[in-house]
Parts: sequence; C-alpha cells; structure tokens
Amino acid sequence: MPTITGGTTRPVKKSNNKKRVQKKQTPFGSSCMYKGAKKRKLIALDTNILMTDPLAMFHFNGKDPKDDDNDIFIPLKVLLELDRKKVPKKGGDEKQTRNARTAAKMLLYLTESVPMSQIKNGIPLIKPGEKIPNGRSRKHFKAKLFFEMPKENELEKFLDPDNSDHEILRSCLKKRKEDAVLPEGKSHDFLLVSFDNIMRIVGLLVGLRVETYLNETPSEESFRSKGVHYFPLELLRRQKTEDGEMPHPIPQQDGKREYVFKGKEFENVVMYEFLIFGRPLDSETRRQLEPETERQYIVLEKVNAQTVHVRELKDYQYQEKVFYVHAMNAEQNCLVNAILDYRTPLVIAEGGAGTGKTFITLACAYQQIKNGVHKIVQVSRDAVESGESIGFLPGSVESKIKNFLPGVLGGRDTLLRLLSKDIKEKKKFCANEKKVAEEDTLAVDIKTLPKSKRRQYRRDRVATKKAGQQVKGGGYVSDEIARLEALWVHLQGEGTSFESVSLLRGANISNIALIDEAQHTKTNQGKMLGSRVQEGGQLVLTGNVEQDDVGISFRDSGVAKLIDATRGTDLMNLITLRTVERGRLAARIAQYYGK
Repeated sequence: MPTITGGTTRPVKKSNNKKRVQKKQTPFGSSCMYKGAKKRKLIALDTNILMTDPLAMFHFNGKDPKDDDNDIFIPLKVLLELDRKKVPKKGGDEKQTRNARTAAKMLLYLTESVPMSQIKNGIPLIKPGEKIPNGRSRKHFKAKLFFEMPKENELEKFLDPDNSDHEILRSCLKKRKEDAVLPEGKSHDFLLVSFDNIMRIVGLLVGLRVETYLNETPSEESFRSKGVHYFPLELLRRQKTEDGEMPHPIPQQDGKREYVFKGKEFENVVMYEFLIFGRPLDSETRRQLEPETERQYIVLEKVNAQTVHVRELKDYQYQEKVFYVHAMNAEQNCLVNAILDYRTPLVIAEGGAGTGKTFITLACAYQQIKNGVHKIVQVSRDAVESGESIGFLPGSVESKIKNFLPGVLGGRDTLLRLLSKDIKEKKKFCANEKKVAEEDTLAVDIKTLPKSKRRQYRRDRVATKKAGQQVKGGGYVSDEIARLEALWVHLQGEGTSFESVSLLRGANISNIALIDEAQHTKTNQGKMLGSRVQEGGQLVLTGNVEQDDVGISFRDSGVAKLIDATRGTDLMNLITLRTVERGRLAARIAQYYGK
C-alpha cells in the first residue's frame, strides 16, 4: 500500500501481457509532495542582509528556469531601519550607508514596476533590463517579492513620533480619511509627492498614491542616454544604393564624408551623439568582435524623426595617434574625436573602472597643448574619500589635491615617458644622420664625380647642414627635438595644474579643464563648472555613475543636470565607455560585479 513517504508500487498487467511503466501513486493525487522533494520557500530578509548586499533579494533563485523559485518577504520594520541607516553619520560605515540607499532604490524600482493593486499578490523579482525567461510572463513570474502591508489602524505601532517623515505619513493618512467622507464634488484624489524612496514605498504599501517631483529631475530620455548608439552592420549596408555607394555623400576638405541615413532605428538619436556600426560584444570576454570592421559617425543634424545627417570620424584606433597612443576601442575613438577634432565645449566621459576614461582624456589634453590649441590643462576633483577618513593632509592646496588624483598622476608619468622616448629616438636618428653625412663628405671627392651629379651633391650637403643646429653638449639636435624638450618641461611643471573644484568659483576656464570623479559633483557645482567655460575653452568630465561615495545619486548630480541642459546641441558630447582595457583581471572583476 503506498505511503506519503514513498511506499510501494505494483506493476499493472494488461491482457496483452505487456508490462506497464511503473509510476508512484499517492492517495492525495499528483500534487502531493514526497519527503525530500524541493518546496518553495518564503524567505524573510533582515536589515543587515540588505546593508551587506543591496541586491540580496535576487540571489536566492537559480539561473535555470527549471530551478525552484523562492519568494522574498520584506517586513515593514526593515524598510524603516533602511530609512534610518541611509543617512551617513560621522564615524559610521560608509559602505553600509551606501548599500542601504542602493537597496531602497531597488525596492522602489520593484514596487513601481507593477500596478498598486498587484503589490499584495507579489512583485515579480526581475532586475532592471533583465529579460524574462521563455515560457514566462511578468504577471506569472514565479519568484516574487512580498511586503508586510499593515492596515491604517495597525501602522501606528511602526511609526516613530519623533521622525518627521513618519509624521508626514500619519498626516497624509488622516487627511485622506477625512476627505473620503466628503460629498461627491468636494473630495479629492489624494496624492503624495516625495523624493524619499522609503516614504514612497511605505506610502504605496498603505494604499497612498505616490509620485516624484519631475520638474527638478532630468528628463528620463536624458537620464537613459549613453551618448553612443550601437547598430548592426546590416543596417549600414541597407543604407547603400544599388551601386554599392552610400547615399548622398558630401566630400569634405579633410577627406571625411558626410551622409544622410534614414530609418526608424534613428528615432532616439539626437544631434552630436555617436553611431557605431559593428558586430556585437562577445558574451564571454565582453569585448568587441572584429573591431576592425566597425564604422563610426557623429550626428551633425537631426533632419526629422527618422533621418540624420552624419559625418565619418577620424580613425585614432588604427591610423592616427593621440600623444603617442592609439584609442583602444570605438568608444575611446569617439571621445578623442569629440575633444580634438570637434573641440566640443563640454565632453562627458562615463564608464566603469579600467575603461581608460581618465588616461585617454589626459592624452587628448596633452595633444591639444602640443598642437598649440591650449596652454595648460587644469586637473581637479572633489576631495572625496572612498573609505575611512585619512585625516588632515599637510602642504599646499596642490599637494593636498594630488593625493586624490593617483590615476591622473600615473597617466601623466606614462605619457611623459613616451615623450622622453620619442626625444631619445629623434636624437639618435639625428646623430646617425650627421655621422653618415660626415663620412660621405670625407669619402667622396667632388672632382671625381661626373659633372651631372656635382650640383646635386652640393645641394644635398647644404640640406644636411640646415637639417639641424649645434647646441650645448655637442649634440646635433633639430628644432623639433628642442621643441619637444621644452614641451616635456612644461607638462612636468606648470603645464599640468592641480586645483580643487571649490576654488574654481569665479575663475574662467579658457584652456582645457579635466574634472575627475565628476559623479560626486552637486547641482550647484555642476552649474558653477558649466558657467566657467569661456569661448574656446573645454570642460571634460569623467566619472562612473555606478559609484556613489557621498550619497548623491547620478540623477541628482550636477553632471545629470548638465546633460539635461545641453543634450541635442553642439555644446556637449556624452560618451559611455563599456570595455575594460586595464587588464584581464580588472575585466573579470568588472564582469563579476556587473551581474
């Protein structure tokens, strides 16, 4: 007789003497769970779990859709503790504070991803940008998130009378209850508007309709913009005519051509954004497949909703160099073109650690100085520490700010070493040329040459003497080498100026200014930096929007406001670097933490 713990089964014989496949049967039907079978779990998360891993709610389910999906439960007290822990305190753990803010943002994203009526039935645990597995829909997604949803009369025991946010919630609930009994025509559709993530979540849980204040927030279109759009090569081939040529070519003096592209794929493209046509990224290495086949363009004009006027970019990846180095990928090539060729007043380079944003922008700045476009580069960043405070720093303002710019200092040393190498090679070349010329002069007697070659020989000797000049030390150095030596001294000294962001107020940016870790800039600092740029000056901002050390989200930072104010004009280029070039280990770590 079968039992719930396994039991026994008997084969059933048919009249044709064939044995039937044995199946386990239970007296409770096919839905009965045997001992040892996997069961769905409802996992309650404590506050310290979310403060250690702000994405912990996604980490209790397998990647395979066949795996059992576990539901997550967040008590209301956990939300209120996150609200209390998100404010940084002196001497507190900044990492946990940052994680509390990240967890609050993610929980708000999940809460707002479904209608208010569906929150009590469970919210599908789907990450931002994650694709829903085949065979599932968002509504019937197995893994779900549940919140503790108290009734209005039960909320009092959770609220702190000394907390101003809790008092606001209490007042809103009281006012909505009073307004509900008013006669029709005098009642209102009650709405709570707040920037506070936890207050918005709790408001939704108790049935309040909540919104954020969009007037002070950058538009969603600007916030999502990466500045670079990727398309398959097939789309570029479709732009060609029957004879294989691109439509409407407009040749320019520098050899680059301009074209007019049409298609619904260009609807979200605006002026001065970049188009990259190429193969997709490799799923394992996250690097571009066949980068030599890529084609890159800048949008000069948005003709209409589906038509753009574009121009070819100069190739700094394989042909030209920027201060002795090549661009490592297509995004870096777009960045170099924006700074060197188009001299855009505001250039924003965004990307993760190791994408080369600081190094390549410094190389562009030094190339501008070498070309005579600018005299100096002003390097600055906010004095924000990434961990525990190191206390008071002695010395001048420049020596203090240098402690926060190891990436810039390392990049400067690398570029100056390349400059020194170029000087040594040119000196060696000139010395060899002089030696060869002297040997030829001693070895050849002009009287022994035919008359037809004597005149050319004299011209060659005059040209050899004019090729260089005698300088101290006995070296035979050309004017070019002397200029490069002066450039090395200039860049090592006053050519690279280190300043604090706070001291730029009232100054004019007439050369090129590089602001590192710009995601930490506040709204007023972004306004101050943008209003400092003179005509002909350039402001280059670099940063990583995923890194938040001061409690300012990218949406609320000064950089986001600058993007929103200048997007779609010829005053700003935004380039998002996605490929890690520092090394294989750095790329592997970035891929792991970017899951």
